Amino acid sequence: DAPINEEIADLCFGLGKACVASTTGTPDQVIENLTKAFDYYFESKSVEKAVAVSTFPVPLNLGMSDKKSLDMLENSLTIASSESIEAGRVHNRYALAVGLTTGDYESASDHLINAQSIAESLNDLELQLAVSASGAAIDWFHIRWDSAREKSFRALEFAKKITNPSAEWNATIWALNASVAAGDLSKAQDVAETAVDVAWKLRNKGEVALAHALSARVWEVVGNWNKARFHLTESLSMSPSQTQALLGATLMELQIGNVEEGMKYLSTLEAAANSTQRGPNLPWAQFGIANLLAYRMTENENHLTTGVDTATFLLEEGGSPFIEL
Repeated sequence: DAPINEEIADLCFGLGKACVASTTGTPDQVIENLTKAFDYYFESKSVEKAVAVSTFPVPLNLGMSDKKSLDMLENSLTIASSESIEAGRVHNRYALAVGLTTGDYESASDHLINAQSIAESLNDLELQLAVSASGAAIDWFHIRWDSAREKSFRALEFAKKITNPSAEWNATIWALNASVAAGDLSKAQDVAETAVDVAWKLRNKGEVALAHALSARVWEVVGNWNKARFHLTESLSMSPSQTQALLGATLMELQIGNVEEGMKYLSTLEAAANSTQRGPNLPWAQFGIANLLAYRMTENENHLTTGVDTATFLLEEGGSPFIEL
């Protein structure tokens, strides 16, 4: 509780980043440390540092769309010059935060347009890469899968020209998701073969765990159970609460007849969802999907009841079209 100075603010920012990278941090830990750092930088008009905090890539399950996260982005726009690279980064991150958790595609698009305009005026390839990757993510969540695939592969082309591991990884995520959704399994397999290596560039076990989980999904879809199991095992060994991996493991075990093992994964997925804010986010959508598909495969009506209840509250809360789907 000592008064915040620059040294303590820097430490809080470091702790927040460490909580994200460790795979064991909680949303409260992440957001508390980041907001402490941001508040000091904001009050001292340290624009570059304030923007670094507000645009730090906090994942959905650790507070990306938390009100405090959105407030940091809004406040960043009040101290960053409107045509600066810092403003462009804030607009890009704001678009992503809004686009992945709400149905407000128009607002997300407006922020992306602002970010793209700044990127082009400054001829900043790094920001153009980030905007393309964010656009792919937003389009995927709004069930615009063809444009999501187009934007993700455009981002991957930018990634060949510059070094930006975070943006390259974002592009890889949505290239995987969009290719599977659009039925382009050949492209999906190509991206899956490199996804884990791309994620390792971030030196973040949580992102590597996600890379394995998304790769597993590709191999499940094409029916390569050995590769799928390998990636799921790797993902959960790094991050036992990785919800994409828990969903994939639940469904894979049920499909091959290991009902008891599948139910263990489903129980862990429920605990992971409960650790996040109850609302229209990906972990809760994955838990609802898992139960509805578990009902189809086991005919256990308890799963149907849970799945319908989860879907009902998700629809009442609103959210992106993907969550509603």
